[in-house]
Parts: sequence; structure tokens; C-alpha cells
Amino acid sequence: MTTYLAKCLGVALGLVLLLGGQSAASEDYKVGLDFLDTELDRLIRCEYRPQALGVVLYLQRAGRIDIEKSEWVMADGESCWRVTPSLSFRGEDFFAICVTTGDPELVKLFPKLYWRGPGTAPPDRFALLSQRSHADLSKWARKSLPMGNYRVEANRSTFKYKPGLSELACTVL
Repeated sequence: MTTYLAKCLGVALGLVLLLGGQSAASEDYKVGLDFLDTELDRLIRCEYRPQALGVVLYLQRAGRIDIEKSEWVMADGESCWRVTPSLSFRGEDFFAICVTTGDPELVKLFPKLYWRGPGTAPPDRFALLSQRSHADLSKWARKSLPMGNYRVEANRSTFKYKPGLSELACTVL
């Protein structure tokens, strides 16, 4: 777990150093977008535990999410933020992201990003939320994504927004 935490913190630190003090219009911002595309691809393929700390910090630093305003909370330990403007990934737009971690050290280090309720730790999870139907998002995923362990899920009952939405997610217990 220590190596895992070190890797996550290394990605986050590298991102902060990459963007440190630069405006959104700078060349470093464009490099950051390449980082974002690469990280989203890695997270959604679900080849490793989906630790999205770097992505969340990047989106916050770029002014695209406000970590002070988690707009809704899903299940135990899951925080979600609206992304403005929507996040484009492989030609599809996603309006929000959701994250969880079962790592107690990350919960302690980043209490505005991760939280824990009582009981069993949540899984590590990263999700992109779409306004498309489950059927449409599933069709897009089959055509646009490489093989991976991702899932396309229909609107979960704990969502606090309109029904009919879906998500592209990686969950590792």
C-alpha cells in the first residue's frame, strides 16, 4: 500500500509542478491536457486501481471543478463534481466525475476529496458521468474504447439528478 500511495502522490506532485503558476492559456496547460487524456484512458481501462488524485487536482487547478463544492454524494465515500465545461474524452462529453478510495492515508491527506462513512471501506472507483442513455453510452464505449475492465452503468438510484443518465466507471474492490 505504501508504494501505491507513493505512486499516487508522485503523479499529483508532478502535475502540480507541471502547472505551477501557469495560466490556462499557456503551453503547460496544453501539456496538461495531454496528461489528462492519458490519465483518463488509464483510469477507464481499469488495468490498475483507479486512483484519480492527479485528475481531480488537475481539474481543480484548471478551474474546471470546485473541490469545495461536491455537488452530490453518491454512496459511502464517493464524491462527485460537475466539470465545467464538460470533459471531452475520445469524442464523448462527460458532465461530472466521481471518485472514491479505500486508502485511509489518502482520506487523511485529502479530506476535501475523499471521505469515509462508518463500516467497511469503499472500493477504489473512478467514474465519468454522461447525459446519454445507458444503451447509447454502451454503444459508444464498444466502438471507442480499447479492451478494458471498465463498466457502463445505468443511473444508480442514489444519483441526485434526473434519471436516464449513465456512467463509464472503473471499480476495484
